[in-house]
Formats: sequence, C-alpha cells, structure tokens
Amino acid sequence: MDRDGGILSINRSVTGTPIPEILGRRVQEYVPPDSVARVNAALEKAFKEGKSSSYETLSLGPNGTKAWYITRVGPVRVGGQVVCATFIATDITERWKGEQRQKVQHEVTQILAEAATLEEAVPRIFRSVGEHLDWQVGFLWRLDPVANELRVAHDWHEPDPALRELLRISRGLAFGPGMGLFGTVWKDRVPVWSPDVQVDPGFLNPQLMIQAGLRCCFQVPIQSPQGFIGILEFFCRERRERDEPLLQLAATLGSQIGQFIERKRAEEDLRFQKSLLESQSEAAIDGILVVARNGMMTSFNRRFCQMWDIPDEVLRSRADDRALQSVLEKLVDPKEFLDRVRYLYDHPNEESRDEIRLTDGRAFDRYSAPVKGAGGVHYGRVWYFRDITGRKQTEENLRRAAEETRQMYEDLKEAQAQLIRSEKLASIGMLVSGVAHEINNPLNVMYGNLQLLAEVSDVLLPLSIDGARAKGIRGTAARVEKFRGMIRDALKAARHAREIVQDFRNFARDTRTAELVDLNQCLEEAVTLMQRELRPGIRVVRKLGRIPQVRCLRGQMSQVFLNLLKNAGEAIEKKGTVTLRTQQKNGHVMVEVADTGRGMPEEVRRKLFEPFFTTKPVGKGLGLGLSISAMIVHNHSGRITVDSRPGHGSVFRVELPLLP
Repeated sequence: MDRDGGILSINRSVTGTPIPEILGRRVQEYVPPDSVARVNAALEKAFKEGKSSSYETLSLGPNGTKAWYITRVGPVRVGGQVVCATFIATDITERWKGEQRQKVQHEVTQILAEAATLEEAVPRIFRSVGEHLDWQVGFLWRLDPVANELRVAHDWHEPDPALRELLRISRGLAFGPGMGLFGTVWKDRVPVWSPDVQVDPGFLNPQLMIQAGLRCCFQVPIQSPQGFIGILEFFCRERRERDEPLLQLAATLGSQIGQFIERKRAEEDLRFQKSLLESQSEAAIDGILVVARNGMMTSFNRRFCQMWDIPDEVLRSRADDRALQSVLEKLVDPKEFLDRVRYLYDHPNEESRDEIRLTDGRAFDRYSAPVKGAGGVHYGRVWYFRDITGRKQTEENLRRAAEETRQMYEDLKEAQAQLIRSEKLASIGMLVSGVAHEINNPLNVMYGNLQLLAEVSDVLLPLSIDGARAKGIRGTAARVEKFRGMIRDALKAARHAREIVQDFRNFARDTRTAELVDLNQCLEEAVTLMQRELRPGIRVVRKLGRIPQVRCLRGQMSQVFLNLLKNAGEAIEKKGTVTLRTQQKNGHVMVEVADTGRGMPEEVRRKLFEPFFTTKPVGKGLGLGLSISAMIVHNHSGRITVDSRPGHGSVFRVELPLLP
C-alpha cells in the first residue's frame, strides 16, 4: 500500500473480485466501516514513525461470509526510507470462535451459580450467547407436562421492531410431539441445525422468519437426570453451515440449564419442607426438642420453652446438659428422669415413651426417637413432650364415673330381676286356675278310686284268695281284677298330675346360673302351661326342627315363650292357628311363634317392645310382657323381631347364639 492506502500489490483475491480490478483501489474500500480509522492510524504510524501495528476486525471473507482477521500493518524501507507499507490479514475465525465459546461457557457457569431463579438467569445467558457468538434471537421453550406441549417460557432479541413482533407471535404458539424440528429434538434428545429456516421444509413457520429477516437456527434439548424439560433455540440473520463446536457448547448449556432447574426445584422443595416442618413444629401441641450427637440443641419450638420455662441464657447456649439441669428441680423424681435420658443417649437406636410427674401437679407424656439419615446414619435424638394433665384428670373422673355407672348397672340389674320376678308372679297368678284345674281332674279320679278301694278293703284285705273260696265267698277273682284296674287308673292319674306339677315347677324356678336347655322342650312346657288359656278354636301346630341345646336361663326363656304364646292366643279373635317353628341357622337357634290373628299396623309395631305400651283396655294389662321378653333375649346376646301386617297375622322370631 502507498501512503494513502492505495493497493500496489495483492497476493489473492478479496470477495471474489479479480486482482487487476483491485490494484490501484484503496484498501479502505475492503475493510468494515468501523475499521477504516484503524487502517488510517496504522498507515500514519508506519510512514511517519516507521513502526508496525496490528488489530482484530470482523470482515467479509473471500466466500462472502463474515470472518475474523488479525491485521498487521508494517513499514517497508528502501535505503532507510519508508516507501510503502504491508497489509497482512490472517483469518483467526476459528480461534476467535473458540475464545468466544469459552467466554460464553465461563459467563453461563457464573450466571447459573449466582442467579436465584431461572427468570433471572435466562436473559443474561441469552445476551451472552448473542453478543459473543453473534445470534440475534433466543427462545427457551418449556414443556407443559399436563398439556404435553412446548410453549415459550423466556425469550430475548436484539433491539429491532421486526424482532419484537416475532416474539409477540411466538409467545402464543404451542408445539406438540412430532411437530417439525421441535419434534425431532423432543423425541431424539439431540441438537438440530437448520442453515436457512426460510427454505427448510422441516421448519413450521418460514413466513415469520422471512418477515423478521432471520435465516439460520439451531435447537438443543434442555434435560436433566429426571427427564426432558424443554428446548433452547437461537436465530441469526445470515445463512450458516452446521457448527459442531457451537452445538456442543449449546448442548452443554442445555444440560446446565436443566440441572439448574432441577437444583432450584429441589431447593424449593427443601425450603417448602423446611417451612412446613417449622410451621408444623410451631403449631404442634407438643413441646419438641432435637438434640444432636454432640449434645447441642439444634431445634426446639416455642411450646417446648413454655412447658419447661427454660431460661433464655440456657436456650441461647443451646447446651442440652444445661437445659437438663435447669428442669430437674421441677420434677417429682429427677433421678429417674435423668437416668432415662442418659440411658437413651447411650443407646441411640432405641425409642421410649413414659410419663413424667412435675412438682406443680402437671403430668407430661414423653416420647423420644432417634434421628436417622440415609443408610441408618445417626444424627441425634428428638424429644416430644405433651401436657396430659387435663387428660389425667379426665381419666380419673371417668374412672369414678365408670365405678358409679357399674354400681348403678348392678342396681339396675337387680331391679330388672325384681321386675322379671314380679311379671313372672303375675303370669303364675294368671295360670293358677288352669293349673289347678289340670291337677284337679286326675286327683278326682285318684280320690274316687281310692275311696272305693277303702270301702272294700275291710273285706278284701284280711282274706286271701284261698280263704275267700273256702268260706264260699263268690266273685273274688272279679273283685281282684277290679282292684288291680283301680290301682292302674290311680297310678296313671298320679303320673299325669306329677308331669303337670313338674312343668309348673320348671317355669317357676328362677335360676341364676345358665344351663344347657333344649328349646323344643322349653316350648312344649310353655304350651302345656298355656293350653287351658287358649280358646277351643285355636290349634297349636308344631314344626320343631332338630336343634342343639343352648346355654341360657331356663326360667327366663320359658317366660319369653309363655308371653309370646299368650300374645298369639289373644291376637286370634275366634278360630286360628298358632305355629311353632325351630331351626338352626348361621350359628343361631331360631324360634318362631306365628299366629293367624288380626296383625298389627306399623305404628303399633314400632312401639311393641317399649315398657308399658299396650293396646289392651285399662286394667287388662300393664304392657310389660314383651318389653321384659325383649330384655331377656337381649341379655342372652340374642335378638327378637316381629313381622306383621293388619289382617295377615304376626310372626315373632327369637334368635339366640349357639356360643353364649
């Protein structure tokens, strides 16, 4: 070059222009406008001072693409005089790109280390990539796991109205799996490079890029060990061929951002858990203390301090041994308390629960458990203290109330027994006339026959049969046969009377000890006792199954069956049938007393087992029979039910468990 920058000689073409056309032109025409001043300063330094200088600049290379050069301008001396200057430009694009990538890597690492949130970090990362690597637009697409779509979470662009419009439109877009370049990155988790999105068939919105003047694009996945998070996307204005080092850098950035997101998520979870634990601790009704292995109190809540009233200077010291000494005087048995604490510290894996009595009358429930980490690492021990003074007082009150209730229950049982006996006596009084009639008939036979026997005994008894024949007494054999018949009749009647009296005695007996009872036999006895009370038009039908014996109070169950038979007979106005059924079913013995009487409406059925409820006229009954029957069955762990409809009779059903 000459003093003015005129090109005197050149070794290769620049920007594709033939060398002859370059010679004679000024070098300032081929350098970027912002480098013209540097060229002029370097020429002046070479010609006036005879010194060399160099600088770096971004310029168009021979193929028309931008490239970085280091340019050296030096003097050429002939005979000690500077006659021209050399202009040597060396392409340092790859070196420059490497340095810029290192700068970006360093800056992004520092940004992610300093940033508190992703919102704070991403704009700075975008600016670093844009400024150092010459990209004009950046997007961070975040996966919406619910909708399974990618949406813009963060964006950045160089100041340009056309780019602002692009970002506005992009914020309203969403991409699902398999859509364009996004689908490839999403599915394969690999970077994608498009040299020119305006003509790339895989790019979904080329018209937007044409309007914004953008051409080259690359996308890299953002992922973490937990999975796919999103996509990092950049655009520039010129066409660029695939740049593997840049893609590797971008992939590293995506991984760093993914790890940052997961780390912040984990930190947020930890903060939430810590806040939750602190809130729970402060809201707890228990006093909570955590003591580390070194004997220092690492955590305690306000309730703990209030319960034990530990001095502030002890709390500030966090020394567990000082806290122990400060509470000993408050305890009824300080030695036992201290021994238990020391034992648990010597046995770090044990849990413990006991009660503590304080000298002021309070009582604490104390629970302690080890604090362990992953792999069973022991970190210390946690103590829980709950004031149970009120509970203890309540328990004592409940104990006294239970004792009073038990006594009242015993009194009530005795009253019930008296009521049962009273009702039984009333039933016996009702049956006395019938029983007396039943006994009277066979006794009359016995009496008449025995009277006739007495009339002839004076004659027949002193004489033997042979003696009577010797004296000529006739009819001796007939009289003897008659005597024998009378004796048979008397014995038969006496046996009948004995059975009736025995049935009556079985009913009247008030046993206090349960025994094995055949309920079929118990029913038969009740029928025998009630037979005279049933009107002539009432027929008793027995459908008694083979059932095992049931342990119960025989007299009480006899009373239940008598009451049911009595009600069945009273429900039948003229003629009808009372059917008795027994069977074993589902571990129970079932006894049914069914009648073909008038039945009952719903309102009567609901009150049937209530004491003193009766449908009889005043003076005809107290309304205690069925209520007492229900009580007896209930006391035998059984149940009594009734099915009835007006005009369709009633069925009373008693179920008793086989196992008492």
